[in-house]
Amino acid sequence: MNEKGEVNFVEVKKHPEVLKKYMRQLRKVNESDFPEWSREEVVALWINSYHAAAIWAVIEHYPVKSLQQIPSVWDTKYLKMTGNSYSLNEIRAKYLMGSYRDEKINFALSCMAKDCPVLNRDAYVGPKLDGQLFMATRRFVNDDRRVTIKFGEKKIILSKLFKWYAKDFGFNFGKPENEEGLSKEDFAVLSFLSFYIEDADKVNFLEEKKYKIKYSKFDWSLNEWRVPSS
Repeated sequence: MNEKGEVNFVEVKKHPEVLKKYMRQLRKVNESDFPEWSREEVVALWINSYHAAAIWAVIEHYPVKSLQQIPSVWDTKYLKMTGNSYSLNEIRAKYLMGSYRDEKINFALSCMAKDCPVLNRDAYVGPKLDGQLFMATRRFVNDDRRVTIKFGEKKIILSKLFKWYAKDFGFNFGKPENEEGLSKEDFAVLSFLSFYIEDADKVNFLEEKKYKIKYSKFDWSLNEWRVPSS
């Protein structure tokens, strides 16, 4: 993997030993032991497992140009632990967001697509988890490709992730009513963005609520690192 979070799927396909070893280690993990672990350790394991399962799905069907070309990719149980199997959808919706209700997790999960959050070069680990989630979130929302603000046109263009997972932002940034007449979901997303965006001019623009919200087309192409042949 390079510094952009792109994966050399050709090389992983040729030499899957490290990935296979990690997947074998996960088979020894027992979910019933999680109550004895810290929250941070469990979340880190699920995030790393999600990425391993997603990469495994790609190399099992490689060459593909997108996960969307893999039949039932989101619901196939690629991840196995002691006594149980898990799909990508289950890991994200049930075991991460459903259990821990932290919207920042959405920006740590890379689905191996160009418009997904960047795949971290380092594994997520319990002692560093909160800082890693914060950095992943800040990196995503301050990327002009994910959150485009057009001041002159009174318009903001957001990644479709904010539309698909809008309800997740209500955990910490929502409220039942707002004076701006926005939907609960839009209000929560905009409040979240105002909290994490670093550019003061952008924050002021967002807080004025005098603009249209659009969502960009999502690029499902693989986040593939194509290394030139020597």
